[in-house]
Amino acid sequence: EKPALRRLLTLLGFTLVWKIYFHQPYFADFWGNRLDDLLIGLGLALFLLGAMDFTWLGSAKMGGWLALTGRLSYGIYLYQCAVFCLLAPLLAGQNEFLGFLGAYAAVLGLAALSFYLYEMPANQFLRHKLGGRAKP
Repeated sequence: EKPALRRLLTLLGFTLVWKIYFHQPYFADFWGNRLDDLLIGLGLALFLLGAMDFTWLGSAKMGGWLALTGRLSYGIYLYQCAVFCLLAPLLAGQNEFLGFLGAYAAVLGLAALSFYLYEMPANQFLRHKLGGRAKP
């Protein structure tokens, strides 16, 4: 209905979360940490409120990256802890942001391999055996 307002809310929410999450601690006391938690929650709420209409995010225009993320989400859930634990010693002392991006890329790659080489064939096999139709 109002795509400009949704974009603004999403951008404000993302910016607020980014600023608070990657900030230098101004207030290292109890109330400063509670304020950070509140602002991160507010930022996430604004982001989600703006992103409720996913059409402007370009899911169809970008080749369905939101749908792909949904398909890979179970693999991401399964493998993230193992990958981060295995890569943590290698990334110690490196740039944290670049290390996170590298580890996240490894998680996405492993989740994609798992999805296309294990989950899809297993799903098709089970659907064939049980008489249902296989989904792509």
